[in-house]
Amino acid sequence: MYAILEASTENLSLMTRHPQCNESDLVERSQKGDVTAFEELFHRHQSDAYHVAYGIMGNVEDAKDMTQEAFVRAYEGISKFKRQASFRTWISRITTNLCLDEIRKRKRRRTESIEEHPVLEMKPIQDSSALEKLLKDEQLEILQQVLGILPEKYRVLILLRDIQGHSYQEIADIVGCSLGRVKSRLHEARQELKRLCVKQQLL
Repeated sequence: MYAILEASTENLSLMTRHPQCNESDLVERSQKGDVTAFEELFHRHQSDAYHVAYGIMGNVEDAKDMTQEAFVRAYEGISKFKRQASFRTWISRITTNLCLDEIRKRKRRRTESIEEHPVLEMKPIQDSSALEKLLKDEQLEILQQVLGILPEKYRVLILLRDIQGHSYQEIADIVGCSLGRVKSRLHEARQELKRLCVKQQLL
């Protein structure tokens, strides 16, 4: 399994090889020890997991490492997956938790002041709906720069909702809090994102 993950994370654009397979069947087969079924789940969801990891970690190498580790954890724990949520939600939860744990570990190891984010040249976007434009694909690179400054509790929510497109209930399952809390915290996150965009002269 490690060899499969190492090879596949080098090419995160791999397409699903057997799109006709039912995901519920793949999960069931994986829980019975079918490695090829789990490989298919990996190929279907590696891109989602990678983008979650990249959005939190902020660089390619860490994102690849976290994606690989998330699927190793999923493979080792697939027999305990109760299927109350989708596999996509489950792997997103594992990836998110791994990334947040890694960030906390790194913070604890720091003995000096918090590292400054690199100064990047960004042209102001002259548009009244600029915040909405930042959430479109063509502006994701700029958004990533701002997300790197956003507190992690907000960054995760923006990433899961506005970039990954998870439902509010899926996000509640991923981060482990109530639906109402997700909605209120997401509102706070968007307000903070807007404030940072203004500060960075993107709005």
